[in-house]
Amino acid sequence: MENTETRPRTRHALLISLLLLVATVGAYGRVGDAEFLRFDDGEYVVDNPAVRRGLTLEGLRFAFTEFHSSNWHPLTWLSHMLDVELFELDPAAHHAVNVLLHASSAILLFLFFARTTRASVRSALLAGAFALHPLRVQSVAWVSERKDLLSGSCFALLLLAWSRYAERPSRARYGIALAFFALGLLAKPMLVSVPFVLLLVDRWPLARREPGTRLLLEKLPFVVLALASCAVTLAAQRAGGALASTLEIPLEDRLSNAVSSVWIYLREFFWPSGLAYFHPHPALVDPAWRAWSAAALAAGASLVLTTGLVLALSRSRPALLAGWGWTLVMLLPVLGLVQVGEQAWAERYAYLPLVGLAAALFFGFDAPAALERPLAILALLLVALCGGLTWRATGAWLSSQELYERALATTENNYMAHAGLANVLRDQERTAEAREEYERALASRPNFAPALYGLALLEQETGDRGRAIELYERALASHPGLAQAHLNLGTCLGEAGDLDRAIEEFGRVLALVPGQPEARANLELVRDRFAPLVESGTADAPTRARFRRARELLAGNGP
Repeated sequence: MENTETRPRTRHALLISLLLLVATVGAYGRVGDAEFLRFDDGEYVVDNPAVRRGLTLEGLRFAFTEFHSSNWHPLTWLSHMLDVELFELDPAAHHAVNVLLHASSAILLFLFFARTTRASVRSALLAGAFALHPLRVQSVAWVSERKDLLSGSCFALLLLAWSRYAERPSRARYGIALAFFALGLLAKPMLVSVPFVLLLVDRWPLARREPGTRLLLEKLPFVVLALASCAVTLAAQRAGGALASTLEIPLEDRLSNAVSSVWIYLREFFWPSGLAYFHPHPALVDPAWRAWSAAALAAGASLVLTTGLVLALSRSRPALLAGWGWTLVMLLPVLGLVQVGEQAWAERYAYLPLVGLAAALFFGFDAPAALERPLAILALLLVALCGGLTWRATGAWLSSQELYERALATTENNYMAHAGLANVLRDQERTAEAREEYERALASRPNFAPALYGLALLEQETGDRGRAIELYERALASHPGLAQAHLNLGTCLGEAGDLDRAIEEFGRVLALVPGQPEARANLELVRDRFAPLVESGTADAPTRARFRRARELLAGNGP
């Protein structure tokens, strides 16, 4: 591949950009037939009242002030609202927006690398690998992951703006770069490590010669924004119960998994064979798993050795250091040291970090002149192969059932996928199969609240009220914030004649979801049923107590 090239002429840049757009749309063409998935698409779009109303002032307030789904990403909410405003709930249109955003990120990355390296062929191949690699499928084919695509586009725009600032510094150009960074954080806090990425980019490909002190000082506003984003994100995740405690996953388990996960991301970059929407953390499902096993220790040692080798070569091959550092720095916030959710690793987390690895591969090595063309052709064929693999991988995202079945085929002890498939089977009234899938989920993770809740609902629907009550109680012991479980438990208790406990469960629903109509209706029924007896003076002591409690809860004097 070429060592020196002139900066790509506008016509060539437009042609390459058009090819990237066509290739991306072609690789993801199947998502036009995809449905909204049970996996978060309900919370983000389909069942979210604020989003379903489209762009409204109330939606604007929701986007900036609510910690919905354990996240704070107002730009992402506004993007979903705009989709609904334009396309209502047509899943094909929502998916098409995702594909176009992804294509725009690929084009912008091409323009950045071509502008700064003056190597248009390598830049085009890098952008093609980004656009078409099957590791991107989760981010693109899943409507709820719009946040990845928005933050990715903002990040690519930031890189372009930063390259212009580096060429001719000015307050205006600096402000534009900082604005793109702020927008990216409003889409997804994944960009919190960007200040450190910019320091690497300053070294390569920008080759800035300013004093190190100045380069550090000009990143301070970026650091301030990143710290503010971290604080808000932690508050949102804590409020939503998404942060795993050190009792569930001890720190040594997190450290071990973090080191191993780096190599999993690299493995999947070169051989994407184990893709699934969810990868369970081994500490939660494998009793035989040890934090610092021989494999984990080897992964840690090889990570140190690889980094040392890159540092040793950094003077002669600055692209290696910049690319490898880019990958490590951007992966660091999502390696589970602060565990959010129950996954060991996630494909969506590789969306931007592995751009650095691709840059190290495409720009970190020089080939003899005689091999430049063959290597470029080989790289092009590999990128085309990635496109074919991506076309195939999107098939798992066309429906909820396909998504869960694919995960079960490629992972072990995947309690999340078993529970998800059970929900689909329950909707299809395949009761026996659904019960079996719930039981499989609980065999891997006995306190998994969604599986306990789903099985309880199934038992309630099939008439086993006693079993349903037991399962709802277990689900709430694991996750006390499940308002629907409190509501259903209250209904079962009322039907079983335990009115005192039923009243308290309806009160807990109102504490979690003020004004919840079914809980209010049940409490009003209790109040109105006993009011005549209390007013006539014929009510006994338990009846008066129930009447007063229902009235207190309806008045907002919660549990």
